[in-house]
Amino acid sequence: LRTMSKDDTTDGGGANANANASNDANNEEAFMTIGIGSHHDDHDVPIYFSEDWNTGIGGGLWSTGLAMARYFEHHAEDVVANLRRLKDVKKLALQQARRQQQQLDNFTSANAIHNKNSNNDNDGEGISAMELGSGNGFLSVCLLALLLAAANNKDKDDDNNQNQNNQSQSSIPPPPLLKELVVTDMADHLSLMAKTLRANPHVWKDLTVVEPPRQDGDDFNDAINDDDGRMTTQTPPPSSSSSAENSNNQNACETVIVAEHLWGEFSSSNNENKNDIHDKKYDFIFGTDLAYRNSLHAPLIASLDHFSHANTLILIGVTMTDTQPIFFDALTKAGFRYEKLADGLLEKEFRGGNSFGIVAIQRR
Repeated sequence: LRTMSKDDTTDGGGANANANASNDANNEEAFMTIGIGSHHDDHDVPIYFSEDWNTGIGGGLWSTGLAMARYFEHHAEDVVANLRRLKDVKKLALQQARRQQQQLDNFTSANAIHNKNSNNDNDGEGISAMELGSGNGFLSVCLLALLLAAANNKDKDDDNNQNQNNQSQSSIPPPPLLKELVVTDMADHLSLMAKTLRANPHVWKDLTVVEPPRQDGDDFNDAINDDDGRMTTQTPPPSSSSSAENSNNQNACETVIVAEHLWGEFSSSNNENKNDIHDKKYDFIFGTDLAYRNSLHAPLIASLDHFSHANTLILIGVTMTDTQPIFFDALTKAGFRYEKLADGLLEKEFRGGNSFGIVAIQRR
């Protein structure tokens, strides 16, 4: 990650990263850019972000979030490769489920089993992801920008190969690796999360904000009532953009949903509301500074259990001084296995056994 306005600083221990996040959606200067591959400078993706501590504890840019963002950037190939493996595993599981159902029902229920297990993902064309405890939306935008940069870089390489091979016919572009991203936190953080996503329309194709019934003074534009009483704001990307990035980029994530989720609490939807995040399983779950209090362990693990399936990859960033060993003991008792990534995979300022850690978690 390359900060364009001011160098990042950290004070350790999970404290605020003190980054200069002064720009907003109307400021053309990017807070930072992200890019990978041989066409790094040409296809860097800008990230627009501003802190808002008035929102609450999640409104600022904390060091653990910055540590994971830099991990996304500097190990982009590994991140993308792992997400592609999740996509391949998901597609294989869907195919196997359909074959089994076809054998049982003599080909009459193939569509039903597909619809039941696809989680709004068309035949495994892309994976679904969820961020828990997002706070400000920054890390989700970093992930979206990383995947967009990787896809754009691949397209550039493919174009060069076509030119070298004198191929005149263009192939149909593959669908985005990430089909749906759900960004969650408590209700009082939704406005800032939505603001951050709206400031980065080049990394998504459709943005939906689902929030509890509106209170006096709430500022959500163009909201409509869903069947369950919630408010939904849909924001299509602008039809044109004066900036260099293409806001209708075919490689951008198809759907981003910003919604409230209280850990351990799950609504049950029977109204077929497509935006009910609680009725789905997700292929990739991530977040930072989630287990810093012992009282959060049980509800957090309940959410991990509820939203994950057998092949879900979970990646959480922790501050080792405030995430107690009992959290990992509870994870194990709940049927998960975990592995802390090597310190060498973090940037130098985040290394050290008692500082920060990124933990990969899966079901046993």
